Amino acid sequence: MPAPPGISLVPLFTRDHELARDDLWWLHEGNRASRLGDWKLVAAKDQPWELYQLSTDRAETRNLAAQYPNKVRELERLWMGRLNEVRQLATSDQAVNKGTVNKEE
Repeated sequence: MPAPPGISLVPLFTRDHELARDDLWWLHEGNRASRLGDWKLVAAKDQPWELYQLSTDRAETRNLAAQYPNKVRELERLWMGRLNEVRQLATSDQAVNKGTVNKEE
């Protein structure tokens, strides 16, 4: 059985340890985002992508998507890749609950 995507956060709680990560990805109720370094691509449900450079705009007030279309495409490809990984996991045998349910009668 393949391991699920992601990394364990246990080392962060058990000793001084820095979390090494390449990128962050999320999807919640249609809202989506991808972060790579100081760049964050984000979109509300059914809205176009917005791009922010967090090192100079921590509050995400200046959408840079029009100025950096290549960065938008790069982060969108990254986001789609992660989405495909999650979909593949969700439809694999690993996602099937093989346990039993005890019902009181």
